[in-house]
Amino acid sequence: MPRKHPPAHHARFANMPGECWLPALGFFGYEVSNMGRVRSRRHAKVKEGEPIPDYIAPKLLSQSPNRLGYMRVYLYRSDGKGPAKKVTKYVHTLVLEAFMGVAPQRHQCRHLSGCPSDNRLINLRWGTSRENAADKIRHGTIQRGEKHRFSKLKEDQVREIRRMAARHISYAEIAAKFNVGTSTVGRVVRRTGWAHVKD
Repeated sequence: MPRKHPPAHHARFANMPGECWLPALGFFGYEVSNMGRVRSRRHAKVKEGEPIPDYIAPKLLSQSPNRLGYMRVYLYRSDGKGPAKKVTKYVHTLVLEAFMGVAPQRHQCRHLSGCPSDNRLINLRWGTSRENAADKIRHGTIQRGEKHRFSKLKEDQVREIRRMAARHISYAEIAAKFNVGTSTVGRVVRRTGWAHVKD
């Protein structure tokens, strides 16, 4: 008698070494792993709260980065009053909520390695905004100065603005030269902005 092979979806899915799974908080039929992966075991015939039969094989979900490199997945959630709604969730949030619980008040996710796409539990912690900012400075990933996406100035221009102001050139003239507002010039000169740039 010919040997039966397992279904293709079973063959494609395999756990990583040391990987364990927990239910995704607030999303029935989804699970998240300590390795930063998300899978679905949703099935139309299984209602929320019922045990999911073993024959429903897990399907690994694809992830996509946002413009800053943080990974997202698209999940479906039903409120019991209509069709399930599509929800975008960040993978780091799913991992931390499943393994560490809901974020304490005024806490956010910290990527300890500085890599926003590394969503292994070992790399994630809840922390304050101050701790997160300190992480970014330490990793060199903070978007300040000319690295900021809305910045109109470069560091050399900031130094030149300060030199011009020291020669008593008006803020209006400086602003016109660098195509910025006089308020920006004032922040540069008073060092309430671009304070990290040394002369």
